[in-house]
Amino acid sequence: MRYLIIFLAAILTIYLINAPIYVLYHAAEKSPLFFLLISLLGPIFFIILSFLSHYSYKINIYGVAFISFILYLCWGIYASVTPYSDFGEFYNLSVQYASSFDTKILFQSKSPTTTIYYAFFAFMFGKSYLTFYIASSLIWSVQVIILYKALSNFKQSENESKFIATMYGLYPGIIFYATVVSSESIFMFFLVSSLYLVSKIYNNTFKKKDAVALGVVFSLFFLTRGNAIVFIIPYIIYFIFSKNIFKKHMFLLVIAIILPLLFQLSLNIKYGDRYSFSASEWGAYNLMVGTNPKSNGGYSLSDFRLAGYEGENKVTLKEAQKNSIKIAFHRITDNPIDFILFSTTTKIKTLWETDLLNIFWSIGNSPKKKDIWLAIKVGGTILEASFLMLLLTSIGYLTERLCRYKEIINRKISIDLLLLTIIPLVLLALLHIFIEV
Repeated sequence: MRYLIIFLAAILTIYLINAPIYVLYHAAEKSPLFFLLISLLGPIFFIILSFLSHYSYKINIYGVAFISFILYLCWGIYASVTPYSDFGEFYNLSVQYASSFDTKILFQSKSPTTTIYYAFFAFMFGKSYLTFYIASSLIWSVQVIILYKALSNFKQSENESKFIATMYGLYPGIIFYATVVSSESIFMFFLVSSLYLVSKIYNNTFKKKDAVALGVVFSLFFLTRGNAIVFIIPYIIYFIFSKNIFKKHMFLLVIAIILPLLFQLSLNIKYGDRYSFSASEWGAYNLMVGTNPKSNGGYSLSDFRLAGYEGENKVTLKEAQKNSIKIAFHRITDNPIDFILFSTTTKIKTLWETDLLNIFWSIGNSPKKKDIWLAIKVGGTILEASFLMLLLTSIGYLTERLCRYKEIINRKISIDLLLLTIIPLVLLALLHIFIEV
């Protein structure tokens, strides 16, 4: 397993080296002064964070979760976050489901679990935007505590566990995005929860109820976002390679793996054509858009119409999916060299810049959009610099960890945690070569 870690770490390091190169290149094109700001402040920012991390043991993690919740909620109220696009669809379907509890509504959604979660709050506390702000802020802020507990179970130091969880809760991208009615809010909750449950295996506190809970989480993963498999594969690899763990908990782990399969099968039998294995039936569309250099591999309304999802040439969903795959395949095979260059340069830059879109998604339909957008334009350089500095900080932290290979070999740093975090990043990097960023 040690060599697998080194191999995966090498791939990830190459990818992460590419990311800042192309992002910073874009920054240099935009403004030499901005490039200079990033180049100078990035290392300073990393040093400051490294220094602060040594005093993280003084942090009250429940206090951080509460502060995060308040920050998320205040931003939502101040910005008058108004759902639109896919987020508007989640809001509307949640309201409809809260009124009727008709299962047909769930399978109209790209993420049934997202609809169920927000529908519960709409049913209990009303259908105002404030209810949705509270629901979304709550599920994001709770993740701070769960992440801290997971890291602690993996024998990370108190300083590191609290520092990483705090950085997660107070990360600007999440603060601006938290009150958007998104499937990411639910997906990240399941992701952090699964990491916590698996950490109990490492910590020798894994029980039958944890195996059942892990199976349920795996099941709900697929009903939340289609790329769930990218995060479940590492757990399966972890179970297989950790022979002692697998032998000790074989029965419980089999339960955790079989439960989601049975769950998916039962849904397929009961709902038939209305249900697909993935949470989303839009995988083909994501592939098509991800191969479109004109949209930088991002959302494209023209592609939506080109495949026949809507417009004058609208066809059935299955036919549109087939058209999407044909278009994507043609783009890849027509000029594979250009596609590879596009995927490993432009798409990397686009992917690593998407955190800035978190602000856009939260105010895009807000009545205060013009005022907030003006303020963002004024302070945008500083904000963008902060995102890029966090990226550089992450790379620095990862590099520093990988350089301490002797400690990894001597088990002072958890190989298990590295495996469960590196593999998803590698798989996501590979996946985004082809799909929408």
